Amino acid sequence: MARVLIAWELGGGHGHIRLIARVAEALVTAGHRVYVASASLEHAQALLGSTGVTLLQAPLSRRPEAPLGPILNFPAILSSCGFAEPLRLLARTHAWHALLELVKPDLVVSDYAPGALIAAKALGVDTFSIGNGFTIPPAVRPSPVYFGQRQFAAEVLAQAEAPLISSINAALAAFSKVTVNSVSDLYPARDCALLTWPQLDHHVQRPGARYFAQEYAEVRSASPPWPASGNVKVFVYCHPHYRHLAPLMAGLKHSGASCIVVAPEIPEAIAATFSGPTIKVVSQLVNIQSMISTADIVVTNGHNTCAIALEQATPTIVLPMHTEQAIVGQRLASQNLGSVLAATPSQALTSGAIATEIEELAANDSVRHSIDAASAHINAIKSGSARTTVSDEILNRLT
Repeated sequence: MARVLIAWELGGGHGHIRLIARVAEALVTAGHRVYVASASLEHAQALLGSTGVTLLQAPLSRRPEAPLGPILNFPAILSSCGFAEPLRLLARTHAWHALLELVKPDLVVSDYAPGALIAAKALGVDTFSIGNGFTIPPAVRPSPVYFGQRQFAAEVLAQAEAPLISSINAALAAFSKVTVNSVSDLYPARDCALLTWPQLDHHVQRPGARYFAQEYAEVRSASPPWPASGNVKVFVYCHPHYRHLAPLMAGLKHSGASCIVVAPEIPEAIAATFSGPTIKVVSQLVNIQSMISTADIVVTNGHNTCAIALEQATPTIVLPMHTEQAIVGQRLASQNLGSVLAATPSQALTSGAIATEIEELAANDSVRHSIDAASAHINAIKSGSARTTVSDEILNRLT
């Protein structure tokens, strides 16, 4: 029996903990001792509270998540979270180091937990990183810019990354003699699993990339029935605090489509206000794969739902709340696989834009052709020889 610490440190939403819950479930079933250090204990308790997993609070030094706007690359994200500030990072590393000393894991599985990776490197503990192309940088030096961002010479990128590397090495020096030359040293390709597809990767070029299908803890609630009215079925998975929620709902109503809107934890009174003959708004999690399998179009804020929709050859309208999501939308649009609306703070979302986009996507044969080809490519990756799930990949490392 191995001891495994699964760490989630940065980012928000339900996607991280739903993936962690699925991996933790597989590890517990295989007889391993599993600890989860979660950025959100509430989300962790909801999915893992009765599974035999030990829940711990991840060390946090909170700063607001990157809003819509230019974000150069992964080192810039870490710097914005305080990792380039030696004292802040040292405090964070001390906390992770103490947590690892307490758990004594044989393996640290990181889901957007760079602080845990730094502490594990100092202790010489094996690591394995899971995430998408935004949270796992390519294994190159220096870290390249994200898709759609302004390009810079390698020397300029290395110079910009230098204060971060200096801060990381100072934190490492408090516990060991190991050092890093680039952020990518924390993420060797052989120790990373990308829960995305090449079409959605935030980096078009990624040496040694290994792509895997999304894995989520099973949602056992029954799928809500589609409203009877409307010829086009639109599945919406949206954050309840999305800034353009009201015009989105108005646009869905104006489109005349049959719509199911899943907005986790939205107050029932607000859900009732937006619901109508063609729109059903629910606050509970649903089986996203099942819902998308019966939908004609998907509307969502984030990457994970986009990845599932792409697997199932369903065009997607992306309504980003953060830069990471905006890049996903731009990648989809650049390949004629969907569209992105209100991708910058200066862009407003109108009800007319939503209704028009739904109408145009439903009738766009070119998009259907592109997404069918992309889905076929993804299914070829999924069915490739010796292909395993992420959970299987982690289990294999413990044998």
